[in-house]
Amino acid sequence: MLVFISLFLGLVTGPKSVELGVAGKVAAVEIRLDGESLGVLREPPWELEVDFGPRLMTRKLVAIARDPRGVPLDVVTQLVNVPRSPVESELLLEDWQHGVPGSGRLIWHSVDPMAATELRLNLDGQKAEISDDGRFKLPSLDERTLHFLSAEVHFPNGWLSTAEAVFGGVFGSSVRTDLTAVPLFLEGEAPLLEDVTGWLTTEDEVLPIVAFEQGAAELVVVRDEAARLRLVELDDKLYGSLGLDSYRFVNLDASDSVRLVSSMAKHASGEHPDYVLFPQSHPWPTTEIPLPGMFSRLKLDDPGSEPQLLIDAVAVAGRAAAASQKRRAVVLLVADCAAVEGARSVESVRAYLSELQVPLRVWMVEPVPKNVTNVGFCAQVEDVSSGRRLLRAIKVLRRDLERQRIAWVEGRHLPQAIELSELATGARLRE
Repeated sequence: MLVFISLFLGLVTGPKSVELGVAGKVAAVEIRLDGESLGVLREPPWELEVDFGPRLMTRKLVAIARDPRGVPLDVVTQLVNVPRSPVESELLLEDWQHGVPGSGRLIWHSVDPMAATELRLNLDGQKAEISDDGRFKLPSLDERTLHFLSAEVHFPNGWLSTAEAVFGGVFGSSVRTDLTAVPLFLEGEAPLLEDVTGWLTTEDEVLPIVAFEQGAAELVVVRDEAARLRLVELDDKLYGSLGLDSYRFVNLDASDSVRLVSSMAKHASGEHPDYVLFPQSHPWPTTEIPLPGMFSRLKLDDPGSEPQLLIDAVAVAGRAAAASQKRRAVVLLVADCAAVEGARSVESVRAYLSELQVPLRVWMVEPVPKNVTNVGFCAQVEDVSSGRRLLRAIKVLRRDLERQRIAWVEGRHLPQAIELSELATGARLRE
């Protein structure tokens, strides 16, 4: 059996060490990145340095375990720089005898390291013992019978990660079913599920669409701290001019939500000290407060203390928006579109959000100069320096969100690997 011990939960570029957990009669493990073989490991330590390149982009990391004759025993895939849970876990089954394991380990990681509050393990629907470090022993099992092992990792802030494995009977290894949410941007009337059959492909293979829905939307906001006071002024003026009855409708739909990503970073501690984190809020229901109030008054308990890195925060916001697996958009609120800074380039982050299929809106709360250059975040910047202009921008944002639909397809796929087929009409994969 094969699992990734190195789980890349943050945004990753450059050289990184990739470590694997290996059990059973494995003679060699090949590691591939985006289909290119990077090397073959033949003995412990099962570890290889992988260069993820200088540009922020989604990558596909694959490890293949083979027996002494070269026959594949197991294949594991890790998608890098794609939307992921802040905590992830894997089950590594060990001490295999006659087709069933005798023990195992539950492995978990979090972007912001924290101690788990509780571990739970169930075997065939019954509670099983597991130690605080995630190790467990299994009883003698019948290899002719199908067995289901499930585990949970609980954290103090309410996060929960689960892992499952099926073995024995007709299965000799773990089985897991995954779905990928693919946003479609419609140009006309929304089709039905039966109408979109065959619309999506990957590597000339048609992807089965198991569901096609509108569902809720999530708006992710990055706010320049220099724009905050101006946003408060705009909110107060809108409330004063519209009155309560009209003001409360300056919003998205009741089922939608808004999340704030801090513009200021903090460095992770523990096992990932090189990760730069951008704190974010939980999704706020739009029924609690209209959008102008959210833009100006939403705040974080721990917003970070590093200087503003707005460009990098937009990349994190894009990944958070895609991770919601809902209709999505990112809004960057700035005082001056030409004064935005960060460790990455604006062009690379724009390309990254496009790859994730996340629309980006840049709203400037001060009047946009007539001679502003059409580069960086000043390209396609929208002027929201008055209440009327802010209302117009919100109306356009709402219309664009309403045009989105989510197609659920079988399997785990990189977003750039999915294409529209010739059957697709009146739809685009990216704005």
